[in-house]
Amino acid sequence: MNLNDHLEDFNKEEQKVLDALISKMNNVLKDLDDRMKKYVAEAKNADISVNPDEYLAKLLAQNGKKDTEENRKKFLQARDELYHTRLLLRGESDYYGTDIEELKIGLHSCSINSDPCVVSWTMPLCRHYLLDNASTEYESIVKESLGKVYHTHYTLLVKNSVKLRFTHVVKAMNLYPGIFNDEELKMMKGKDFFSEEFLDEMINRFNPDEYDPESAAKIISDEFLQELLERRSSPEFKNIVFSIQKKQGEIIQAPYKRNMIVQGCAGSGKSMIMMHRLPILLYDNQTSISRKGLYIITPSQMYIQLTENMRDQLEISDINMGTLEQYYDVCIEKYLGHKAGEYGRINYTSKISSDNEAYVYSEECINDIKRYFSDHLDKEGVSLEKAYTDLNLQEKEQTLGTTYIQKINKRSSKLQSILSANNESLRIYFNGIKDALEALKLLDVALRYRKDGVIRELSKAISASEDEILQAQKEIEKLNEKDNEIAIKNRKITIENARKNILDLTERKITVENDTKYFDSLNNVSLKLTSVISPIKDLKDELSQNTISDIYNAINNIGMLIGGFYMVSWEISKIEDKYFTYVEPFSRAIDNAQKAIIVLQGLNAKYLEYEYYSKIKEENDNLVNELGNGVRNAYKTIMEKIGVKPNEDGSIRALRCSPYIYLQALYHFMGAPILKKEYLLAIDESQGIAPEEIRLLKNINGENVVFNLYGDIYQHIEGTKGIDSWDAYRDVIDFDMYEMNENYRNASQITEYCNNQFGMDMNAINTPGKGVHEMHDFDEFRLGMIDQLMDDQRAGLAAILVGSDAEARYLLGEFSVYEQKFHDMTDEDFSIHRTRWNIINIDDAKGLEFSSVIVLSGRMTRNQKYIAYTRALDDLYVYPEVIDVKDYEKKPRKKDDDKTTDDKEPVSNGDSTPNINVLSKTLPKHSAPKSVTNHEDSAVRKFFEDKGLEVIDNRDSGGRLWVIGEKSDIRDIVSSAISRFGISGKYASNKESRNRNGWYTKSDK
Repeated sequence: MNLNDHLEDFNKEEQKVLDALISKMNNVLKDLDDRMKKYVAEAKNADISVNPDEYLAKLLAQNGKKDTEENRKKFLQARDELYHTRLLLRGESDYYGTDIEELKIGLHSCSINSDPCVVSWTMPLCRHYLLDNASTEYESIVKESLGKVYHTHYTLLVKNSVKLRFTHVVKAMNLYPGIFNDEELKMMKGKDFFSEEFLDEMINRFNPDEYDPESAAKIISDEFLQELLERRSSPEFKNIVFSIQKKQGEIIQAPYKRNMIVQGCAGSGKSMIMMHRLPILLYDNQTSISRKGLYIITPSQMYIQLTENMRDQLEISDINMGTLEQYYDVCIEKYLGHKAGEYGRINYTSKISSDNEAYVYSEECINDIKRYFSDHLDKEGVSLEKAYTDLNLQEKEQTLGTTYIQKINKRSSKLQSILSANNESLRIYFNGIKDALEALKLLDVALRYRKDGVIRELSKAISASEDEILQAQKEIEKLNEKDNEIAIKNRKITIENARKNILDLTERKITVENDTKYFDSLNNVSLKLTSVISPIKDLKDELSQNTISDIYNAINNIGMLIGGFYMVSWEISKIEDKYFTYVEPFSRAIDNAQKAIIVLQGLNAKYLEYEYYSKIKEENDNLVNELGNGVRNAYKTIMEKIGVKPNEDGSIRALRCSPYIYLQALYHFMGAPILKKEYLLAIDESQGIAPEEIRLLKNINGENVVFNLYGDIYQHIEGTKGIDSWDAYRDVIDFDMYEMNENYRNASQITEYCNNQFGMDMNAINTPGKGVHEMHDFDEFRLGMIDQLMDDQRAGLAAILVGSDAEARYLLGEFSVYEQKFHDMTDEDFSIHRTRWNIINIDDAKGLEFSSVIVLSGRMTRNQKYIAYTRALDDLYVYPEVIDVKDYEKKPRKKDDDKTTDDKEPVSNGDSTPNINVLSKTLPKHSAPKSVTNHEDSAVRKFFEDKGLEVIDNRDSGGRLWVIGEKSDIRDIVSSAISRFGISGKYASNKESRNRNGWYTKSDK
């Protein structure tokens, strides 16, 4: 008996099982809700101002609320998705004996009071029966921490596939044994897998004449083909956990620590294998790898968008993922002091010639990078032997550096030690010179301005006597002649003495002013002293304010300074110090200068000759400059070699190859980074990666990094970087090879069309689709294009694949009346539109899939055509003629000034809130401008910000409001906002969100 022939009864039976489980889960949710209310009440009632001890109670209540809320969120997610497969197993254990066990297998595990009600597909027992539909036996070996080993032999009794939609069974199907006889139905009684009523009914209906056990295999085949058919109209990738085929399952479970290459034809499920392998690796190697140690390298940003929902289902959305260029940026940031994109902003529309591309990814380019560093850093430097001898330094033993930065640091360390020792000597001499120079300048002032000084002092004495007279006269006027006769007399004596003193001082002042010969002799000595000081008179007060040249010049003039002082002091000794009673004797200035000169004479610090020192300093300055700019200079050298010249401001236009070149320069300059390295790199479309790129990734992450490479060498585009044989990687890594030649993805007509066109032998597994339509002439092409553009019943994503950007401009120009039907992705817009025809250059189409595809194959190579045709899941249109695009070679794309970014829908992950796609219409030429709303006080934005979420609000400039975060993290808050404000939106990612995952809305609220 085939239970699937009694679908209504079978579905009801599975609904009972589901209802019983949901009832248990609802009880748990009610308990969690009650605990939430309790924690909220406790936190609210705790008055810490009255009783500080209640702060701990409040804190515990808040933490309890948070934990319970998280558990409730996970439980709700599990209840919504639940399980897909039910197994009935007989287990025979050498410890527990024989037991019958039911397993419900889903994407996520779920337990009720520590009792697993749904088991994750990643568990070895579960995946064994999922990844191999033909298997009925399984040997489980469990080893305890104390070393004891338990063996359990499992035998599959029943396997049911159950398609659920929330709390309803949509479709149930028995996959094993597929066909029951009456004895097998009776044996199922008492095993709690089917109800007694259902079994009795099936036994009553059993007809021995219809019993055909050979038809069981067809059941599994029909179910698998139905699954393939449903995928064709899906706008994004879906997990294939419950429809994985045996060969795919073997690759998914391959050993972790071996490099592997999966060579698979188009549609063989390479990308799916890559994604589904990661949860298994994480489950099986929990102690040796972590999520942060994995990185998924994808062919395009569009690929990342399409896989978002699947990654969320497989619980790998937190594993880092990006294009190869983005991963190069990740590696650049592993070097301390370096940032992603420091080479500039990449212009993805600019391309280099095939010759230049071949050079960039060749060993020759790497040798040129090495040659740049060797030319600048490996040349023989200044001999330091004399420096060590002259400065009495001991050369320290140093190990030879292996990288250029180590060589620079070690050489610069030697140079710096010599420069520092020499600078210390220069500092000692500088201080001695400055002290002597200051003393000689003071002596010079004493001689040069001695006459002025004497006259100034005499004038001050005269002024003092005059003040004394005035004071005495004032006091006399205040005194009474009768009462203060003596006092008045004393004041008059004071006045008389002061007048005599004034007369005497005035005569002396006249004498000084007329003593020209004496003061001229002092000035002559001063002039000689000035000539002695002159060569270093401009020496600045601080050592750092002077040039090395000035300091060496001062040192070279020490002898002249000393000799000049003694010459001047001898001449001064012959001159009488006639006026020392009025000003300080110049002998004191001579004594001070002599002390400074004696100190200067006693200096004997060793220092290098100026030219020798200059050579050492020049070499060190060059090394320091290379330390800061060497990587960028090497990068510029390679860029100039492929024709990219610096702009006027010195900046260089960055290309797609820039991150690779820059990282190569970084690696050969600094070696492998010290910071975090990846354990495993999973790379899709690996045939487009050059061997030197694989070598670089291995060098960056070390010998222990594991490569999982997925690709198809027949999809390597001729004349572009990449490989035509996997053996090209053998010089870089050892690997295990897995091959798949089954096309599960494309409609059978598309697979057979490719086999005929390219002489291939892919096995067409999928069912027929709408087929392949060749458009043989221009009229047929034009009519076919219009028919497809006007088809409003088309389901799934659609693409037009072109061989050049000019062909994209041709379509936009020749079919401009249908402009709103197109979404041009050849101009740095990497988001896929859900309803329009996405125009994509074939170079960017790898890894993508669409329900309907139109291919302009006239300019495509054989491999490009193969890639283009196999992007179509269901419906393929081929126009093989070369289109005349001479009028569009350099024509700028038509831009609609009134069009906002709202016309460019990013691809949804399939979990969108209600939204209606409305075909935008171009505004009339004289239509009123669109009103702009100020969203500064937006209630919606404030709501999300108050919840602690990152918000990007571009609505004032015609964009959207984005809430950044993984869907599972922000879904509850987004749902609350939708309910509260009556808004709609979608989960997605695109350039507006800087390609980060999130949810967006166009609401003006």
